[in-house]
Amino acid sequence: MPKKTGFTFEQHQEWGSRMRSAMAELEMLHGELVAEYTQKTNALKVAGKALHALDAWRNEMDKLVYSENRTRDNAELAQCYYGATSSWIRGE
Repeated sequence: MPKKTGFTFEQHQEWGSRMRSAMAELEMLHGELVAEYTQKTNALKVAGKALHALDAWRNEMDKLVYSENRTRDNAELAQCYYGATSSWIRGE
């Protein structure tokens, strides 16, 4: 069986974009639930868990892009899964 090499940097960029979109959509849906239901509602609890799970998954993908692309600039890597970089990454 051939060795699995992981994503290319370009694949990480694409996945990051898709995961940011998914996170934004889930946050919007969660916000709509919060506006209409109490915190005790199971649907709201599950939606919160879904947000947490997606964020944890995105964090793990972020770790992979860094470990697989050690020669790239940190600011470039940070943009993959979290979008625009923070000033501390740019060294400001």
